[in-house]
Amino acid sequence: MRPLSIIAALMSVSLTACPGLVATGSTSAMPLSRMKLTQPDFDSLRASVTIEQIDHGKRIRGRAYVFMKRPASIRFDAMSPVDTPLAILTADPLSFALLDVTQDAFFTGPPSSCNVARLLGIPMPPDAVADMLSGIPPLIEAQDRRLEWKMKGYHLLTLRSGELKQQVQIVTGTLGTNALRSVVWRGKSIVYDLRFLKRGPVGKSGHSLPQAISFSMPQESRAVVLTYRDVEIDPEIPDEAFTQSPPPGLAVHHVDCETPGG
Repeated sequence: MRPLSIIAALMSVSLTACPGLVATGSTSAMPLSRMKLTQPDFDSLRASVTIEQIDHGKRIRGRAYVFMKRPASIRFDAMSPVDTPLAILTADPLSFALLDVTQDAFFTGPPSSCNVARLLGIPMPPDAVADMLSGIPPLIEAQDRRLEWKMKGYHLLTLRSGELKQQVQIVTGTLGTNALRSVVWRGKSIVYDLRFLKRGPVGKSGHSLPQAISFSMPQESRAVVLTYRDVEIDPEIPDEAFTQSPPPGLAVHHVDCETPGG
């Protein structure tokens, strides 16, 4: 049995209810050794988000509650139009679980990229998702790094490791030094394109977050856009919120990247 993605869950509801360091460019270029992204000054986040998923031209919108505790604990509650859970994903550095209400099934396995993608559609491990939710792009472990200034008004950081290449657009302003966009290639093919949209302060806290996060995989004709609605910075979230046990009587399936059909 394969767990539903948010796309499938929402579709079911819509049918029934709805080593070198080189800096180049003009004199405006910042030395690579000084280029550091502004790190989040908060430890946890709770938010309501709208999620738009595009899968081969099919566009589905839904809503979810998001909980995050740095460095690597995440929870997504995909909700129905009447505010009841369709699916709940929890993951931390040691565990992954997914309750699929629509299939009356419970999935467990390692907290791997492929398991996180089962619901969210974003193949990243929990620590990378936590960074992304905080407005920080996950970076590949690079053998070569290059920083150059672009006349459009941003620095371009290029990282290379074997056949992988990552390019990050970086701007510096009143909100600090932040990434606008991060694109990862394998050879000549784009693995994913991550964009942070309309960054600004959140409520009265003044913490900086993008208003929306766009993640696309052009080779697979898939994309996910998360738009923040109500955001609470540094709420008290118990560690138990990021783990879950199967409800009594529900079938339990172990899934990982090697599970046939999993």
